[in-house]
Amino acid sequence: GNVAQLAVDLLLAGIRQRVEHVAMLRHPLVLPCFGVNPYVPREGAGGITSHAAHPLDLYRLVTSEGGDGVDVRDVYVVQQRAPASAGCQAAFSGDLMAWVREAGFDE
Repeated sequence: GNVAQLAVDLLLAGIRQRVEHVAMLRHPLVLPCFGVNPYVPREGAGGITSHAAHPLDLYRLVTSEGGDGVDVRDVYVVQQRAPASAGCQAAFSGDLMAWVREAGFDE
């Protein structure tokens, strides 16, 4: 099912003003899809936006500056909107975790 995707949708939509789109991620095992980014306000005639949603998007939850010695860390969220190809889920998960470690998100 898509329970995890819906949970991320709720998280990001609930704090829309504090969410920053960082990158579109690509992986050959994730099926292609394309749509309108639901976290960007629609402007203009008919509420049309030019911001796209992709199979894998990386968002940063914008935090306030830490004060009084409070250690504030950035929180990043990957929104996966399309499944990995059938039979390739384990390979994709392994690649994703390797990227997380290489990118320094492991803490």
